[in-house]
Amino acid sequence: MKYDYQKYQKYQKPYKSKHKVKNYRYQKKSRAKSFIKNDATLDELYEFDDLTKNRIKELEAMNMKTFDITVWGTRADGSNIGYYEFKYDDGEELWQAMSEDMVLVDNSDEKRLIEWQDLPDDNIEHLLNAAKKQGFIDDFELEESNEDDD
Repeated sequence: MKYDYQKYQKYQKPYKSKHKVKNYRYQKKSRAKSFIKNDATLDELYEFDDLTKNRIKELEAMNMKTFDITVWGTRADGSNIGYYEFKYDDGEELWQAMSEDMVLVDNSDEKRLIEWQDLPDDNIEHLLNAAKKQGFIDDFELEESNEDDD
């Protein structure tokens, strides 16, 4: 019996780029943990302690801020196709809103639909940068919201 590779490929799930990114992050994290546990000197540990405290403060501050987001798309007139307001770590919610509000992907293009579904949604900036890089949007703008405007 002859093996039909194309028929087999048809039923294979496409490799998701999100998995590649997660695996890479896992490898970096694993190496960092190993270095800290086994090889780091006392001075290096103090340095890492300062770095992690500063990074935590930065991330907590970013997650408290709300951003006004303008997204430009591929409409013929080049008009804005979306205005949003989300906190920095609300990437998944922004993805959902963009999916509902905009026609970014032809539902009959399964490959492109999977690429849209696999965009990183850790935070709004990662999502928008990836969407722009992969051609789902033309451009975007993030501005910190002014709480006084409400």
